[in-house]
Amino acid sequence: MSNELTQKSHPELLSDRDKVDATLRFIAQRAWTKTDGDFFSALVTHLAEALGVAYAAVDRLVPSGSDEIQTVAFHAHGAIVPNIKYVMTDSPCRAVLKHELCCFSRGVQESFPDFPLLAELEAESYAGIALWGDEDRPIGLIAIADVEPLKNVELVETLLQIVALRASAELERRIMLEHLEFTRQRFEDFASSSSDWFWEMDENLRFCYFSDKFERITGVDPNSLLGKTRQESGVSAHTDPDVYRKNLEDLAAHRPFRHFAHSRRKPDGTLVHLATSGQPYFDDQGNFKGFRGVGRDITEQVETELQRNNALKEAQRANLAKSRFLANMSHDLRTPLNAILGFSDILREQMLGPLENEKYLEYADDIHSSANYLLELVNDLLDISYIEAGKTKLNPEPISVADLIDDCLQNFRSKAADKGLSIETKVPGNLPPMVADKRAIKQVLLNLITNSIKFTPPEGTISIRAIATENETSITVADTGQGIEPERLPTITNPFIRGDRNPMDAEQGWGLGLAIANALVLLHQGRMRIESDLGKGTTVAVDIPRQDVAPVLPFDQEPVAKAS
Repeated sequence: MSNELTQKSHPELLSDRDKVDATLRFIAQRAWTKTDGDFFSALVTHLAEALGVAYAAVDRLVPSGSDEIQTVAFHAHGAIVPNIKYVMTDSPCRAVLKHELCCFSRGVQESFPDFPLLAELEAESYAGIALWGDEDRPIGLIAIADVEPLKNVELVETLLQIVALRASAELERRIMLEHLEFTRQRFEDFASSSSDWFWEMDENLRFCYFSDKFERITGVDPNSLLGKTRQESGVSAHTDPDVYRKNLEDLAAHRPFRHFAHSRRKPDGTLVHLATSGQPYFDDQGNFKGFRGVGRDITEQVETELQRNNALKEAQRANLAKSRFLANMSHDLRTPLNAILGFSDILREQMLGPLENEKYLEYADDIHSSANYLLELVNDLLDISYIEAGKTKLNPEPISVADLIDDCLQNFRSKAADKGLSIETKVPGNLPPMVADKRAIKQVLLNLITNSIKFTPPEGTISIRAIATENETSITVADTGQGIEPERLPTITNPFIRGDRNPMDAEQGWGLGLAIANALVLLHQGRMRIESDLGKGTTVAVDIPRQDVAPVLPFDQEPVAKAS
């Protein structure tokens, strides 16, 4: 009778010991048969029923770093309800993560007045325990809450401690699976959006896998290559022998390789160009297990490069033909021009007797001046054509830079004085000799000074300076002339490009001076730098490598060929 009365006075109520045992059995038996969401739903249901509370939840820290919490399973008033997300600022969750286990048996809303979720749940009590990952960092928590004060805090803490370890392992497994799925999906997205295919070889260097795009790109059925080696794959016929042999050596030596370029003939006869890269992989004991790699269709790239090379060769042939034509034409023009200059000199000097009409002398001067100008242009054409044709030979020798500059200025002092120009020079007395072709460097300076005098207005200034650094000797010609537009600077050294803003106002010229100067500088493996401020002037610097520091003679003409 007493037993019946006792049972009636405590209907369906287990002792604390029974609840602990039931939770242990849950973890040991039933929980191991549950995974992912099923496990967490069963867990929060068990906790809510065992502790007689209104709410139980497993929460996960959102990895975005936004201080957010996402419930993984949420039990409320006897049922599993949809998951929610909330910010744990000003919440008891923050205290749980700091102290691992926290319990607020009553007045939890008063303890956290700025956390609205407690008010929405009408919670009076709260308890939670942190869930930890392998890297000793919190990944979530288990929390229970009730609308009444907790009556048995010791039991609450005991049950939370029992389930925490298993829940931590399950939550971390779930996070890991999500990461693996994300990685797998990302790999598939990259693979599907790229034009590449994937391949694999086994430890015997036989192909064992090709991705779907291989057949679409190459026209070859992958099944026809599975189980075959590189030598049996049929690519040797259309592959450079040295490249093919190098790839076989890399495979045999288990070395990674990149861009093995080869070709295949499709069933329709089309030749497709391919490039593959591979990485060997090994097991934990270091045993070679095969190769994995990617392949690319480089047909468009190869054909574009072939077209470019053909166009370049054609352009070089056309340029050579042009240079030969200009050289021949210039040579043929010089003979009659020399005759015109000679006969006009005879008329000007009246060597055969006086001319009765003064107009004849004026005409003779005009003829001589025009013929001389035309001869200069022909000489420029001959110079540029010889340089572009690779016929210019240099004879390097030590040159006194100061003497060279003074020699060049002898040709311009009277013309500069007539125009009211001031010419300044500054050359250090201890400047080492420049090792270069004297005639070529003199022509460079003559062309630069000519341009400065031509484009500098009266009362302007031209300055010529020279310095030597550890690796090069630099000669700078600067003027206060009209300058060059910025958009013309990149092409100003191309033949037939003129730097004047108004061709009608500029002096005569075909735009060959800077082109010849630049080509001669390049023949010396040097460089020419041009800076200009429109309306204020232009500075041209010629940098010639110091051969006394690192001799590289004789000079070759490769830089000019590239520039042309």
